[in-house]
Amino acid sequence: MTPDAIRKLLGGYATGTLTPEEQAALFAAALEDQELFDALAREQSLRDLLRDPVARADLLAALEP
Repeated sequence: MTPDAIRKLLGGYATGTLTPEEQAALFAAALEDQELFDALAREQSLRDLLRDPVARADLLAALEP
């Protein structure tokens, strides 16, 4: 897996937009790469925040012009 593909999957993980296959590929790659594993752990906080409906609504409202 290329570094660019990994970055895209990592961003998709945080936003919850990965397919089950993409998520499995990301997790498999993270098991082989400590830096990726650490980055995935750091993304977990953002993922949790974006999965909270109230927090997500607040963020979307703040982004509206």
